[in-house]
Amino acid sequence: MTKVYKNANPKPERTPKKERLTKRQFQQKYTKTQLKGASRFPKIKGVRKGKFNFYKTTAWLWFARYIKLKACNSDYTVRCFTSNQLLDIRSKNCHAGHCFKVRDANTTNYSVAFNELNVKPQSLQENTFNGGSQDKFIERIIEKYGFEAYDNLRIESKKVKLLPDSEVKRIAKEYRLKTYEILKEKNLKKWW
Repeated sequence: MTKVYKNANPKPERTPKKERLTKRQFQQKYTKTQLKGASRFPKIKGVRKGKFNFYKTTAWLWFARYIKLKACNSDYTVRCFTSNQLLDIRSKNCHAGHCFKVRDANTTNYSVAFNELNVKPQSLQENTFNGGSQDKFIERIIEKYGFEAYDNLRIESKKVKLLPDSEVKRIAKEYRLKTYEILKEKNLKKWW
C-alpha cells in the first residue's frame, strides 16, 4: 500500500476570470433599446427627427405676434375673431387661432399654416377649449371676405406642403421685420 498525501497532487491552474461587462456594454450586447447618447442613425443637417413642434418655432412666434399686432388698436386691445370678446394682446389669454388647423387628427397641414386669412386673433377659451370654434370662424371669414376667399382657402388647405428648416427661417425673418414695421406704424412698444 502506498501512502497518498493530501498535497501530493499539485493544484490545477485556475482559469482566468471572465471580464465583467459594464452596464452599457451589456445593454449594447443583449438589448435592442436605444441608449442615451448613442445613435444608430447618422446625423443629417436640416432634417428633423421625431415630432416637430410647429408652435415652438420662431417662425410661428413672430407670425402670431404679427397677426395680433395687425388687428390691435393703439391700446394693445383686439377683438376675438369668433366670440367678439375684447382681449389684450400682451396677455396669455390672446392667441392666434387657425380656421384650418395645422394638426388635425393624425395629419399635419402646413399649406395654410402661415396664411393671414386662415389665422386670426382668438381668446384662449375659443382657441384651446372650444377647438378654435371652426364653424363660427368659417362664418366670419365668409361674412368679412366673401365665399370665394373661403373656398380658395379651403382648397389650399387640402394641398400637401412640407416645412424645411430653410423655409421656417425665411418665414421667421420675414415676419420679424413686418412685426417691427407695424410697431413703428402704430407707435407701440414691444411687450415680449
